[in-house]
Amino acid sequence: MKRVLQWGAIIVVALVVILVVASVAGGGGSKSKEGEQAQNATTSAASATVAATGTPGQGDAVRVGSVSLEVTGVVVGWTSPNPFDSPGAGKQYVRVGVRLVNQGSGRYDYNPLYFQLADSTEARHDIEIVAGGNDELTAGMMGTKSEAVRGELYFAIPAGARPTLLLYEPLLSTNHGRVDLSPFLKR
Repeated sequence: MKRVLQWGAIIVVALVVILVVASVAGGGGSKSKEGEQAQNATTSAASATVAATGTPGQGDAVRVGSVSLEVTGVVVGWTSPNPFDSPGAGKQYVRVGVRLVNQGSGRYDYNPLYFQLADSTEARHDIEIVAGGNDELTAGMMGTKSEAVRGELYFAIPAGARPTLLLYEPLLSTNHGRVDLSPFLKR
């Protein structure tokens, strides 16, 4: 009888662990449209917006925590050299060149998934992985102060929309950066 109770307790504990893991894993799924709009409208006090000045490649850097972010160029309507790579019906590619510099004394992890592009319709777009992209920014780590990395980010936005802001929101950080892209666009 003791052994049966012992196995029953083990099974109950295992089921509780499975339910807890399933609820935690499933909790990050979908958001309501209102919640997403409220999140997009909320601006952290740690966010910085800087208008890049000058010509592409000479933008001002935005300090985001222990890293500085600089936009080096923007190409709206970028076309992939790979004929099988297209942004989809009714969309266009936008290529954004970036440069990150470690300003802190420790290591700094970076990832292209920390970036989004806001457009003139006030929509946010995640990065796209393109087959024909050159020098695409990949995830990595800068180990020393002043170490820098450059790369290209690709986004698919609706045709006719104009990119307005590059958003940089590292995970597990309250430091977010925003770069105004209007100085890089021909009027």
